Amino acid sequence: MKGILYITGILLFSLPLIVCGQSEKVTKDARKEARKEESQGWKSGNLKPIANQIEDYWMKSLVVDEEEWIPIYILGEGTGTDLSQNISYELAKASAINRCAMQMFMRVNQLIENKKQTLITENGEEVVEDFIARSKMVIDAHIPDYEIVRYQYRILKDRQIETLLIIDIPLKEYLAFIQQNLTNHSDPDPEATEKIIKEVFQTSDLLKQQR
Repeated sequence: MKGILYITGILLFSLPLIVCGQSEKVTKDARKEARKEESQGWKSGNLKPIANQIEDYWMKSLVVDEEEWIPIYILGEGTGTDLSQNISYELAKASAINRCAMQMFMRVNQLIENKKQTLITENGEEVVEDFIARSKMVIDAHIPDYEIVRYQYRILKDRQIETLLIIDIPLKEYLAFIQQNLTNHSDPDPEATEKIIKEVFQTSDLLKQQR
């Protein structure tokens, strides 16, 4: 998917332009990239033109919280291929959701690791390990509402349909969602869970480290 991978180079090139407010250049580059992808057979899967989808994706990849300097969105990209467009879409959606979940677990796990020794001293190793395991279970089992940033498809030579889907989830909402579900998910020690959640999730400096 060379056309999709090309985004990375354009994205890095466009960063100073976005910072300087030169959005016209970004729009122009997005249209250029869209023409290239359309020449490879990609079509928009919804009412939004590919160029607009690409521009939205670039902008959401770059935007950060100005106060805490952390990403506002977690973005997950997925692809799927099948003779059925519906199945191809569902495969791409499942892959995109899994990408978001993987990113979030890595983030949460790092937050815990940064405080692990203190947490073990205060709560015991077994309680902390259980908290980590339940964190993964919650993230794997639940996902908050998401928005589709890009939805494209193309018909391959063997008549199979390839679908590209990119979704976004607001990072802070996702963290809050996990906290809420951790306290409801087979919790053997609610008091310890609340204590660990407060220690891990309410330290914004730790979030910054995972940009």
